[in-house]
Amino acid sequence: QLQLLEGPVPVAIYLLGAAVRLALVFTRSPRRWVTNGIWALSGAVVGWVIAWLVSVVWDSFDVVLSMPTRLWFTASIAAVALAVGNFRGRGIGTKVLAALAIPLFLLAGGIGINVDIGEFPALGDSFGSTGIHPLAFPALSGQVPAEWVQPANMPAHGRVGSVVIPATVSHFATRKAIVYLPPAALVANAPALPVLEMLSGQPGQPSDLITAGQLPEIFDSYA
Repeated sequence: QLQLLEGPVPVAIYLLGAAVRLALVFTRSPRRWVTNGIWALSGAVVGWVIAWLVSVVWDSFDVVLSMPTRLWFTASIAAVALAVGNFRGRGIGTKVLAALAIPLFLLAGGIGINVDIGEFPALGDSFGSTGIHPLAFPALSGQVPAEWVQPANMPAHGRVGSVVIPATVSHFATRKAIVYLPPAALVANAPALPVLEMLSGQPGQPSDLITAGQLPEIFDSYA
């Protein structure tokens, strides 16, 4: 449940990355300042070109990448280039710091891009651990009332869970589907309710609609 879109984790990674970058840049040699600048600028140019190719030329994601995402990617590649440049002509301590800085810079850039896109709200989401368990269906009476009146004990929130939908005709190997049951489906003698089918797209997974899309909160508000 460690939050990646806001809170102390992203801020701490940003500050640590900035501190390490300053440590790599700081030097008493004017020549080293120029060298660091060349490495960082070269990395920025390469990063911007790659982002432009992926977003505009190749259209790899079928959507143009936002400016914050491009800038985060460019800044990450520039920082990595700065770290690589510090492997030459520096002491062993600086070289070790530069080696440790590369994954840190990539992590900071990845978190920045994730904040912009909102793909993984929590750390568990990035590892596929969404916290979505098999859906427990409410007991059904089999009787659908002709005129339904909202009962006083109707819950305020719906229920989310995973289900297996057998592909009895196509025999296609599917992933588990995610189902949201509105509050009206969780009471005795529930009314006949419409079914809305949604696809997360590819690349993507069914849980994206729940985590990044935050549909349960939207549906609860609508219900």
